[in-house]
Amino acid sequence: MKFYIAAKWQSRAEVRTLMNLLEARGHTITVDWTTHVNPQNQSILQEWAERDEEGVKQCNTFIGLFRESEVGNGAVVEMGIALGLGKRIWIVGDAIDSCIFMLHPLVTKFPNIEAMLYTLDSMPKE
Repeated sequence: MKFYIAAKWQSRAEVRTLMNLLEARGHTITVDWTTHVNPQNQSILQEWAERDEEGVKQCNTFIGLFRESEVGNGAVVEMGIALGLGKRIWIVGDAIDSCIFMLHPLVTKFPNIEAMLYTLDSMPKE
């Protein structure tokens, strides 16, 4: 399966850990944004935005790590792209439960990463 993982910038170490767990299970990450450093010009930010959008387009499943009270603006936009494209959406956490789109039929919520991985491991391979 191909995954795109969204989270706030400050959670990139945790995203990297989840990427490693998914790759160890034989899955693919469409974009690794965790290696980005703070850019000094907007053209790099534009390039990253386009690359991240393409990563969402290429994934089978979008994962949003939305456990803290602050959710990255970009992560929510990426979720909107995924919804618009009809992608499977997996959300870990409850930080955006007040958002109406959390009730969308494409969205599955998990209380933690372990529960999400248990579900993944129970699924037939795509």
